[in-house]
Amino acid sequence: MLEDIRRYLQITYEDEDTDQVLRGLIERGKQIIDDYAGTPQDYDSEGMPRQLLFDYVRYGRSHALEMFEINFRHDLIALRELAEEKMNENQDTD
Repeated sequence: MLEDIRRYLQITYEDEDTDQVLRGLIERGKQIIDDYAGTPQDYDSEGMPRQLLFDYVRYGRSHALEMFEINFRHDLIALRELAEEKMNENQDTD
């Protein structure tokens, strides 16, 4: 995941401090996105959760996290709706 995000952000140099910051942003981003969705998300597969995480890290690296929720509100709501649909489908099959 770290290498994918480094490529997404076009970070071509090696720097442990930068990697540590990215790791922290990745973990915090996962928690925030999971909280919005209401369930743990799959960040290893291409899809909305992964893209939101990459963008969360991008905003964090730019010191603009306060804008992430504003700019991605529609995506976060859509993610929540998709997660609720999946939970309802799983309950119907039980």
